[in-house]
Amino acid sequence: MKQFKKIWRIWSYVALLLSVITLIYFRLQEPPCSEYYENAKKIIIFNGIVNDKIIDKKRHNYKTIILSVKYTLQKIILDSDKSGFYDYIKKGDSIIKESGSFEMKVFRNSEIDTTFILDYGCKK
Repeated sequence: MKQFKKIWRIWSYVALLLSVITLIYFRLQEPPCSEYYENAKKIIIFNGIVNDKIIDKKRHNYKTIILSVKYTLQKIILDSDKSGFYDYIKKGDSIIKESGSFEMKVFRNSEIDTTFILDYGCKK
């Protein structure tokens, strides 16, 4: 009986260790760059105003901004962007992004403040 418990405990530890290694491996995997670029190209924002800037805990702690676009709110996920755009923007900033472009223009106090090029860490 003691031998069975000992073997069971060893197998439990091995299974736990393999599970943790598998989770870490898949968490570190990034989707192909083409997916990021295609998603970024689809975002079309004209004169959006930053309503809020959050870490979305319901969605894997993604860096997210909430924009007021005309009379609606729009969520933009920027978790994979490495340009520093998310860290720079503040509530009340106006943002302009044209279709098919990765350039994000930030306006503060009614004048252009900074321009960011969205960077997903991919060589393209």
